[in-house]
Amino acid sequence: MRGERLQNAPLRAAAAVAGLLVLVSAASAAHRSGASENRVGGVLQVSALPLKIGRELANSNALYLTRTAEVRELRDLARLGVPLYCGGRRRYAALTFDDGPTPTTGRLLRMLRRAGVPATFFAIGKRAQAQPSALRALGRGGAIGNHTWSHPQINLLTPPAITRELRSADRMYAAALGRHIRSYDMMRPPYGEHNAATDRVVRKLGYAQILWSADSQDALGQPWKVVSRNVVDGLGPGSVILMHDGPAATFTALRRRILPAIRRSRLTMVTVPELLVLNPPGERRLLNGPRGCRHAGKVNVSGYFEHAQRQR
Repeated sequence: MRGERLQNAPLRAAAAVAGLLVLVSAASAAHRSGASENRVGGVLQVSALPLKIGRELANSNALYLTRTAEVRELRDLARLGVPLYCGGRRRYAALTFDDGPTPTTGRLLRMLRRAGVPATFFAIGKRAQAQPSALRALGRGGAIGNHTWSHPQINLLTPPAITRELRSADRMYAAALGRHIRSYDMMRPPYGEHNAATDRVVRKLGYAQILWSADSQDALGQPWKVVSRNVVDGLGPGSVILMHDGPAATFTALRRRILPAIRRSRLTMVTVPELLVLNPPGERRLLNGPRGCRHAGKVNVSGYFEHAQRQR
């Protein structure tokens, strides 16, 4: 898991120059207009915002990411055969949504897009087959991973059956997405149910297995205030948050508490492949599973954090 900062000095310089050019263009336009209200003491006053935007863009790690780097990190994780529960200690975190696409996918994507929050979507193959355009929309809104064809408990299946579930979904994604939007070789086991036997199959098939550090519990029918608390408590550097595409409480929680909390948190929200490049977990954190995820969250896979709280 290398996760190094990707250097691209020419692109960094180009973005800064772009901001400067916008600034000069604005000054020139204002000068040509001769607008007296922009003159103070004979000096033309021009907003520094374009230059500020150019600098921020130039300093953004997002400019340096490539799909090649993301795929490389996912393949490294797949070869290790260890599930990912969270990233490292840098201020990058990921929202993930399971079980799409659904009739509410468009609403979810609009909400995330307005907030400027990318996400990772673990799609069910059977649902994707029924709504290929919604699957393509998910791909444009973030990263797509495999959530099996029919959402079974894979720990109850034979290895050939697990393989069919994952490969059938992959074929559906490829057919629906085409060349321009592709899914990633990452999967999430339905219900978070996995064991050593399923881990071996997933590793053999070449998937990075992605779990989570905090469970919103929206799939359990919790009210929006509980969903909000679970997510906000779980937000922190490296967090991977489990949510679902569909429950009404999810939308209320996002609008009223979660997205405002993200804005205040100074976290940069990224997709899971981006998280692995920008904020990979150290080996010790990765091997410790959910115990390696350090934040205030109280609900993790299998209720780990709740159990840990009771033991204190």
